[in-house]
Amino acid sequence: MFRKFFTLAFLTLFLSVGVLFADTYVKKVTHTQAMGQAKDTISEAWYTSNGVVTKNGDVRAIFNTKEKKIIFINDKNKKYAIFNLPIQLPPQMSQMMKMFNMTFKLSPTNETQKIKNWNCKKYVVTSSQGANPQMKISMNMEIWATRDIKIDGNLFQEFNEAMAFSNPMIKNMVAEMRKLNGQFPVKTIITMSMMGRKTTSSSEVTDVSYKPVPKSLFNIPTGYTKIEGNFMQAMQNLNK
Repeated sequence: MFRKFFTLAFLTLFLSVGVLFADTYVKKVTHTQAMGQAKDTISEAWYTSNGVVTKNGDVRAIFNTKEKKIIFINDKNKKYAIFNLPIQLPPQMSQMMKMFNMTFKLSPTNETQKIKNWNCKKYVVTSSQGANPQMKISMNMEIWATRDIKIDGNLFQEFNEAMAFSNPMIKNMVAEMRKLNGQFPVKTIITMSMMGRKTTSSSEVTDVSYKPVPKSLFNIPTGYTKIEGNFMQAMQNLNK
């Protein structure tokens, strides 16, 4: 199940980000339904010309465009980990992702909808697997994206590529997201089926405001402990 939720968590994060021309704050609510249980989470993101900070629970992810690094900080446990880009997954994780043998295709529709103050257009993402996949999985997405929130498309793509973690499956998704042509995902619905279990996740932007980003969000507080190891080891230890 870790494989399933790792993939879903990444896609939820991936579809919530974008980089705006001015310092911008974005708040998003995600509702997840899995194994008969429902959970709502709130995530926040701050965007500047120098980088991106996302916050999910106690963990911040800092993307530094100048230093080409990503920093993960757990402000509750007072731990952090730094990774140079591109992040390399450990061999066992890369091999596991290859088991899916998945590709994605993003297609526009003619459907439009106003979500809060944003005029959105609907896109659908379908998945397919190559011959003889070792792990049968299906994933479909519905994305409502807008041009009403102006974004720096190049930096948006750069962040997405950084978060792909050298994962062939996610890299394909990143390439498909170019078809949004700089539009910002306002609402995303992901449906995933794996080993007979179905998971749905619905994310929606609830607030966008333009204001200076607190500099402290980009800093590692004094006294925090640095976690070493490969990506998977560090991320596991970060939450202990």
